Amino acid sequence: MSLSGLSVPKFDGANYYRQPTTQPSTIGFSTTGTRFVQFEYQLYSPGSAVTGQAMLDTIILGSKTFPAGKFVDRAIWSGFVPTGKYHVSLTYTCNPICGQAPSQYWTKLTVIKDARIQAKEDTGLGTERLWLNAPDTELNIIGTGPASFDGMTYRRPIEAPAFTLSWPSGRQPLNVGFTVNSNQPFRVTTKVGDEVLLVKRGDARTQVTPNLSLIGHPDARSVTVQVDCLNGTPGCAGLYFPNVGLRTPPAVSVPPVVTGGLTLALLGAVALLLGFGPRPRRG
Repeated sequence: MSLSGLSVPKFDGANYYRQPTTQPSTIGFSTTGTRFVQFEYQLYSPGSAVTGQAMLDTIILGSKTFPAGKFVDRAIWSGFVPTGKYHVSLTYTCNPICGQAPSQYWTKLTVIKDARIQAKEDTGLGTERLWLNAPDTELNIIGTGPASFDGMTYRRPIEAPAFTLSWPSGRQPLNVGFTVNSNQPFRVTTKVGDEVLLVKRGDARTQVTPNLSLIGHPDARSVTVQVDCLNGTPGCAGLYFPNVGLRTPPAVSVPPVVTGGLTLALLGAVALLLGFGPRPRRG
């Protein structure tokens, strides 16, 4: 792993930080297999707001604006990458201008080898389960932040009032499962279209873990889950283990390639080999 564009660590009396010396700053790393990669940082600028835009090589990961003179939560990006060499870069923009270089705290890049979870799991005859937090997943989610790994499992912050989990078209859903938890009272409402499937409450000691049957909704392509924070604090909850059970695609049938006449000829040849059919006459 290599680092460029940032100063040596400095100490403010409470925490260590670095300051950008060039634009952009970069962290280089390589993997020898599919890995979960998590990049996080926090910016502080005393006189003006500062925005950091993170990129993985040429792919924009996201941006976050840190207000002037305030410490706010870290920016976090994460995802799975295949074998290869990569660079995470961070570009800085101040509004209106940077009177001095911003301070960058909590700069951290974590590369995790975690092969316990697969994107697709065989669950029996004609069925399979798709998992969201896995390499090359076929599921899609809108309304949450990126996954983070706590050393044991993956968590996504629920950032919108509701999130939508969807799966590939042309597949019949069987069930959907997930877990929501929070440090305050909350309510989870799960819908398919306009139909409410479940309303359930939880709190700091009680998580909500529905496993909802979708047998009656063979044409459904998504579920929408509304999470209400009952203490009035938005973004209070996290999402774990999102998954969907589906019927597997039907096997492609191959039509026979042997014609009727050829079949009879082959059967006749087999009969002769086995000693059946007309025998030579004795003269």
